[in-house]
Amino acid sequence: MNTTDKKPNIMRAVEVMGSQAALARALKRTRQTVRVWLIKGIVPAKQAPRIERVTGGKVTAQSLLNDIVEWHRRKGGGDER
Repeated sequence: MNTTDKKPNIMRAVEVMGSQAALARALKRTRQTVRVWLIKGIVPAKQAPRIERVTGGKVTAQSLLNDIVEWHRRKGGGDER
């Protein structure tokens, strides 16, 4: 599979939880906040461990953090040499 076709892990978290609203409730956030994360394809780094916890480890914090790194690379900020 092409890496550009890879599903963002926040989308996987929504699927695991059943809906955007269910994930939002579990995280004590609004559904709109989760929707913004889905649009961007990334979550704030501080939310990654919480998402791992509420998904029972089915979506790991590391996978969510990797999405952030990839997002920055695509935006041109990944080469920090």
